[in-house]
Amino acid sequence: MSSEEAIMGPEKHTLSLHLEAPKVQWRMGKPPNYEAANKLFEHGRTKVWPKGSLEETVQNIVKSMHAELAYMTRSQDFKTINPKKFVVYINGREGLSGEEAVRLGSFNAMLKSSLPEEFHYFKAKEETFESTYNDFKTCFPRGFAWELLQVYSPPPLIAYKFRHWGFFEGPYKAHSPTLEMLEFFGMGTLKVDSSWKVEEVHVFFDPAELFGSLLKGKKTASESKTADSSASACPLFNQPNSYVVMFVNCTLFLSVDSSWKVEEVHVFFDPAELFGSLLKGKKTASESKTADSSASACPLFNQPK
Repeated sequence: MSSEEAIMGPEKHTLSLHLEAPKVQWRMGKPPNYEAANKLFEHGRTKVWPKGSLEETVQNIVKSMHAELAYMTRSQDFKTINPKKFVVYINGREGLSGEEAVRLGSFNAMLKSSLPEEFHYFKAKEETFESTYNDFKTCFPRGFAWELLQVYSPPPLIAYKFRHWGFFEGPYKAHSPTLEMLEFFGMGTLKVDSSWKVEEVHVFFDPAELFGSLLKGKKTASESKTADSSASACPLFNQPNSYVVMFVNCTLFLSVDSSWKVEEVHVFFDPAELFGSLLKGKKTASESKTADSSASACPLFNQPK
C-alpha cells in the first residue's frame, strides 16, 4: 500500500482528506506534501480512467484510504472508512482494525512476514513508522506511485488489480541505488456500504517483489563477501519447485467466455505464507549448526537496522 499520492491542497487523484480541518490529528503535525510523487504518477501511469467512472472512483478511494492510514493518527478522522466496521487483511493474515493499522503504521502493517523471525528481511517489530517512512523516502525520492489497473466486480464487493512503482535512486539501508524502475503488482477487494464507506479490505501481493529489487543494490566489500559466501545455504534459495501447489491464502481471478472456458488467470499470494510454516520445523543438530552459521549472513535475512 502507498500514501505517496496525498498532497496539500486540492488533489484530483484523491478524495478530500480534510486538509483544512484543524481538529484532524496528523502523524507529522501537518498534512503530507507529495507533489513530486503525483508527477511520477502522471508521467508513469498506464491507465487514464474516464472522469466519474467506477475505475476512477475506486482508484481515488484507495489512494485516499492509503493516505489516511499513513498520516492520520485517529481512525475517527478518516473520511473513506466506516470506523466501527473497518478491518484490513494483508496476504490472508489476521485482520487489523483502523486503530491497529494506525498504531503499527501502514508500511509496517503491509510488510509483516509470516516467516520465522530469524528469516525476516524486513523486521517489522524493529521498525517504526518513522524509520520505514524515512527509508522509503530516501530510496524513492520521487515517491512510490500507485495506480488501479482493472476493476473485476462492482460494489458492494469490489475486486481490483493494482500496480506500484518508483525509481530506486537513493540508498536503501546499506544497499546502493540501482537507478532502475521498481514495480510490483497485486490484487485487492473492497467491501463498501451504500455510502461508499469502506468496511473491509483484502490486499494480496508478494513483498519479495519489492525487496528483491531493493536488495540488488551493491553493499560494502566486507558485507558482500559475507553474503556471497553464504547465499547458497540460504533456506529460501534451495526450496523445491513444487512449493507453488501448497499455498493457502491467495487471490485467484478467472476470466471466462460464455461457455465458461477459462481465458485468463491471475493468482496473487505471498510465498512467505508457505515458507513461514515449512521453516518452523525442527532441524537435526548438524543441520541446525550449518544453517545457523550461514542464515545470519543470508542477504535477505540480515539487513541493518
